[in-house]
Amino acid sequence: MRESFRLNQDKLPAHDMIIMARKGAGEVSSEDLHRLAKKCWSRLNKKIKKGNAA
Repeated sequence: MRESFRLNQDKLPAHDMIIMARKGAGEVSSEDLHRLAKKCWSRLNKKIKKGNAA
């Protein structure tokens, strides 16, 4: 997760974030975790941009 954030932080708005792992998160492959994190960063970016436009 940390590596995914580091690679995508330039695309994210300046906001504080708290990331909490769910039970079983350690069983997910690194590739799947990076894919899911990228999807989350994209969704977060869209929500924040939408909120700023209002």
